[in-house]
Order: sequence, then structure tokens, then C-alpha cells
Amino acid sequence: MGSDQPKKSTKIGTHASSETIHPAKRYSRYTWLVGGAAVAMIGFLIAYGAQLDPLDGDLTRIGGYVEKEYGWNTAQTGFASPGFLLGDELGDYAPNHTVVVFGDSFSLSRPDTNWLSYLHDATGFEIVLFSLSGKVTLEAFLQSEEFRTHPPALLIYETVERSWMQRFLAMSGEVEPSAGSPEALSTKLRPVVAVRKEIHRPETADLKTRISTSINHIERSIARAMKLTEVEALEIDRPSPMFSSKKAESLLVLKDDLGKRAVSDETVAQALSHLDVMRSRVEANGVTRFLAVVFPDKLTVYTEWLHEKDSLPKSLLPALRGSDTVLPLDEVLMRLVSDGAQDVYLPNDSHAGWIGSEAAAKTVVEFVTSDAFAH
Repeated sequence: MGSDQPKKSTKIGTHASSETIHPAKRYSRYTWLVGGAAVAMIGFLIAYGAQLDPLDGDLTRIGGYVEKEYGWNTAQTGFASPGFLLGDELGDYAPNHTVVVFGDSFSLSRPDTNWLSYLHDATGFEIVLFSLSGKVTLEAFLQSEEFRTHPPALLIYETVERSWMQRFLAMSGEVEPSAGSPEALSTKLRPVVAVRKEIHRPETADLKTRISTSINHIERSIARAMKLTEVEALEIDRPSPMFSSKKAESLLVLKDDLGKRAVSDETVAQALSHLDVMRSRVEANGVTRFLAVVFPDKLTVYTEWLHEKDSLPKSLLPALRGSDTVLPLDEVLMRLVSDGAQDVYLPNDSHAGWIGSEAAAKTVVEFVTSDAFAH
């Protein structure tokens, strides 16, 4: 008779498939996988960074452009040390300082080749610089005991073109009568003629710098592809190169340069009247002279030689001509470019190269030692 008991099923291979992986082994495999990917990524970034050259200019950094293509290749001429002191507190100003400067990035960047170092070299003036975005404001300096007891011979307010209007309009106060006529600055000139040195753009970097350069370039390149970058490349229409970079046919500029808008004569007059009030306040002690210096935007310097020059915004600096309170530097820098000088402004940067900085300093010296400024 057959059995009424159900037959037991037989499974093949159940013993082998039921083996489990210990959690510690699973974690170890995961760690190796992630670690290997990280090492591969770091290796890629190091190798990629080696092809880019270290970041040197603000425009290549912000815009994600390659230094090997847009970096300057002709050596800059500068000094072993800056010709000025960067002040952080009011106490950094000392009685021996002939000149006090309140300035923006044109005074702060590349201190061994910027215009203040050349100003010191040409005059021997002891210079202290306070950043316009720093803790010491112009107003605080004018109210300080240091200014009252040991006033400088010259106070310079330096600004870039795209910011002069709002900065001048922000100046306040009442006109103050002068206590006398300051001594002519020409009597204080003691040129230094310091030893100069050649400065070359860095082409090698440590591993950390290579990695950061690669990450920056990848991020900024994505931003540029999405039209989110703050830098624009414009086509140059001139056969002789104006830059020593490999891509000398292209001009990098800040998009802010392209956003300039015409202003009314009334607004210009109002801004200059505010500046004149500030001059009267500075010069009320009968000792200190006051001068505003305006560096042109990079676009202003090179507009004449751009393919799309007719559609680009016009410079705001012609409105400042003729004032004995403010000195725009556009004409002297544009003349250098017209005469064939390279790297008047650096190809990878929004600021002047050493040639432009030296010319700016010479122009300031000529202006402040002229009979017109003295009277």
C-alpha cells in the first residue's frame, strides 16, 4: 500500500546559498570602494591641475579661464618689497607718513608692482594705505587725533571707474574754510630709485594648489556654460598683440564693465560737489592736500580696439576732465596701448600690469607737483 504521508521535498544547494557575509567584511569592502574612488578622483584633480597652471589673475579665477591661455608671459618689473604700509588700525598711521591713501583693489592688489610702490619710488613719500572696505574709514580718519595732531601732506582717495559715482555721492559734510595754504609737494620729493626685480607668473604649484585650481576651473566652467559667470571674453580687432598671453586676440573683462550706463550732467555735478566738500574738509587744516584718483575699467582702456566697440557702453571718465580735485587716468593708459605697449592691464586680470602702474604713478606725481595743484 502506498503511504498517506506527504513526501518531503529535497532542495539542492541550500547549504551554500544560506552563507551570510559578516557585517565587518561588508563595511571593509565598502570602505575600500569609496577610498579607491577618492584616490582616483584626487589623482585626476592633481593631473588636471598640472595642465592649467596656478591661478594668478582675478578674471581667470572668477571666469574659469585657463591660465596657460590667458596668463601673462612677459616678466613684470617690480620691487623686492612694497613701497607702502597697509594699515589696519588708525594707529598704523605715523607722523612720518607723507601720504595717506584710501583705496580699493587697484591699490591693494599685487603690492610689489602696483602704482603705490612706484609712487614711493618716484617721490620717496612714506605712504600708508587704508582699504575702502576696511575698518578705518575716511570719516574716522578725519575725526581722529592722529589726523588733527600730525596731518599728512597729501590724502589720496583712489577708486575704480565703475564705482566713482556712488562713492563720491556718499561723501558728506559741510564746507570748511582753509586755515592756510599747504606747502608745495614738489619741495618734499626725495626719489628712492629702489632696485627692481623681474617677476614671473607661477607655472608650477604644490599638490594642494593643483587640486584647488582644478576644482575652481571645473566649477567655473560649468557656470560659464550656464551663462552664470561674471567674466566676459571679447574679440580684439587689432593685428599687433596687446597682451603677452597665448590668447592675445581675446580680452577678458568683468561683466560689471559692460553694465555702465550714461548719467546726467546734473548727477555728475552733484557727485563732484560732494567731492569738493570733502576736499575742503581735508584741506581745512592748511597742511593737507586732497586728490581723488580714478583708474579706468579695463573695458575703457581697450574699447577702441574691440570688434564690437560701437555697441559697447561708453566710459564715464570724460565727465571728470577739467576738475582740479579728481584725476582720471584713462588717457595716459590708453595712450600706452595705442603706442604698442603690452600688458598695460594684465590679460588675466582686471588690474594694471607694471607698465600701467608706473605710468599711473608718474601721472599722479606730475599732477600733485604742478603749479595748478599747488594753488
